[in-house]
Amino acid sequence: MITVLGASSQIGYFLLSRLAQAHYSVLAISRNGAPDWGVLNNICWMQHDLDEQILSNDASVLISAGSLRHAAQVAEHMPRLQQVVAVSSSSVANKQGSATSEEQRVLAELQEGEQRLQALCTDRGLILTLLRPTMVYGCGLDKNLSRIAAWLQKRPWFPLAAPAHGLRQPVHADDIAKLCVHCLDLREDAAGRFDIGGATRLSYREMVLKTAQAINQPVRFIPLPASLLSLGLNGIARLPAFRGLNGAMVKRQNQDLVVDNSAAMKSLNWQPRIFEPTADCFAKAIQSHH
Repeated sequence: MITVLGASSQIGYFLLSRLAQAHYSVLAISRNGAPDWGVLNNICWMQHDLDEQILSNDASVLISAGSLRHAAQVAEHMPRLQQVVAVSSSSVANKQGSATSEEQRVLAELQEGEQRLQALCTDRGLILTLLRPTMVYGCGLDKNLSRIAAWLQKRPWFPLAAPAHGLRQPVHADDIAKLCVHCLDLREDAAGRFDIGGATRLSYREMVLKTAQAINQPVRFIPLPASLLSLGLNGIARLPAFRGLNGAMVKRQNQDLVVDNSAAMKSLNWQPRIFEPTADCFAKAIQSHH
């Protein structure tokens, strides 16, 4: 039996399908219950809020595609647990020094979750694979590229902190899901912490252009000084339509946020796809913004 946390996330969307195809028995945990796409053979859903109540279960494998804080909490109450595959984020390393308090809070929670999980697995002799992906996309459930796609669907223009040459390395959620399943076969050989990114490195500007092309939308770039654009974004961030945005995001348009795939390629046979997105990669985001 495999317990999956964050089952209704973007990685969960692809992960549950792959686990079902491989005939694993899965207990999928989600705060909001089973989405339509999650009704699959061998997938048992449990609607459960881990912030409200501890969850105990007898599964031998835990895959976390959600909060690392919850992963450590659940792992502590799995007496038969043998292996943990947990998805963290490359933000732990490349967003240090962020100017926003909310991003600092998220980073601190990620770091604490990683440390707590590592200490638990070391103490109990469990196999732990910690994956740190960079910008994840795949079906429109992310808050990165899908947010850009939703913007472009409504507006034929996009503001850039000129020259917006910071490198990006988008990674498809299905590639991460495939890797999680592969780690179950590797067992002890999968132990470790691995940075993972896609096969393509491209500038922020090029990434936005490819996203626009994927949804067949023309785009006109409006280059602005980073300081002016950052100030404007902070000003509108309180509006519901722009919640979650902040000026720090603008400044990162000129920072490289890429990772070194070599360790994952060598140890886990990590073979991500190139970045050639299609409209399907952003479908759910665009549907929800209509």
